[in-house]
Amino acid sequence: PAVPPEPPRVERLPTAAALLAAAGARGNLAAAARRAGRLCLTLLRPEQIDEAALGRAAPGGFVRTAADRIQILPDR
Repeated sequence: PAVPPEPPRVERLPTAAALLAAAGARGNLAAAARRAGRLCLTLLRPEQIDEAALGRAAPGGFVRTAADRIQILPDR
């Protein structure tokens, strides 16, 4: 019989805590919504984003859609 694929490694999955920390903490979020499989964040102080940490925490990366908005992309 076929061998099922291995599940994703837990240490590689993003956590809400890692995403929040990279986005500048919960107090930096003006709004959050899920749209088309993406997590869309509106930020109060966009300069507080840690882009390197966000890149590590986001499964498919992220894009800035405005000065105060980012979208966390799903795993590729």
